[in-house]
Amino acid sequence: MEMRILAMISGDNTLQNIFDGNDDVYKLMAAMAFRNGDTNVVTQDDRDRAKVLCLAVSYGMGSYALAHHLRTTSRSDAEDLKSEFLSKFPGMATFIKRKITILIAPMKHLIFSHAS
Repeated sequence: MEMRILAMISGDNTLQNIFDGNDDVYKLMAAMAFRNGDTNVVTQDDRDRAKVLCLAVSYGMGSYALAHHLRTTSRSDAEDLKSEFLSKFPGMATFIKRKITILIAPMKHLIFSHAS
C-alpha cells in the first residue's frame, strides 16, 4: 500500500508503471534497480534489498539503521546503495528531497531564531 501511495504522490513514472500489472512490486523494483529490468535474474536477496530500500527511503530511515537492515558493512555502503536505488526512480528521489526540505525548514528557523 505504501508504495502505491508513494508512486501516486511522487509522480515517479517508473514506479507508477510497476503497478500496472499484478506482479510482485518489490521484485520489479529490484529488477529495475539492480538487474537492468530483467526479472528472471532477480534473487530473493535483491527483492529483500529493494523492499528495505524503498520503505527506508519513504520513511526517512537514516544510514546507520539502513546499513543494519541491509546487513552491509558500513553506513557509506548503505548510502551508496540508496543513491543507486534512487537514481532508478528519479521522481521518488525528487519527492523525498522536497519532503525533507519542507520538514527541515521550520526546524532551521526555530533553531536559528533562538540562537542569539
